[in-house]
Amino acid sequence: MKPECITERTDALVVLRDKRGGRSKIIFENEKQELVKVVEVDDCEIKAGKRCDFLLLHPIKNKSQNIDNEYFIELKGSAVKHGCEQLEVSINRLSENAKKKPKHAFIISSKSPLSSTEIQKIQRRFKKELNTKLIVKNKQYTFKLS
Repeated sequence: MKPECITERTDALVVLRDKRGGRSKIIFENEKQELVKVVEVDDCEIKAGKRCDFLLLHPIKNKSQNIDNEYFIELKGSAVKHGCEQLEVSINRLSENAKKKPKHAFIISSKSPLSSTEIQKIQRRFKKELNTKLIVKNKQYTFKLS
């Protein structure tokens, strides 16, 4: 990863907002104030093609090595299907061991035109093909890092 695209933070609340002035945002609760890395994917880590907005890396200590939990984030207006495509491309390009390692992906939209059954189908596909739990929420979402 490009060092100029990474910001290290130890905030109790890591807030990521839509850079284009939209209303969607995600808040990561970092109660232990552990070091997390926020990677600006859009127009920094990946400059062309489909890409998500952010990748948050939260280190966890494993007995044999340090591993990062990966959280891919897309902040959208209403184009949730397009957001899923952006996340999928970003996961395949940036995730360590993309298929085997479990991870999370978030789409926070200002409004979702998709029905819950359409979202459920996409969530099942993400779990099966990318080993990723996809969470789709409107406007704002808070996630607790553990």
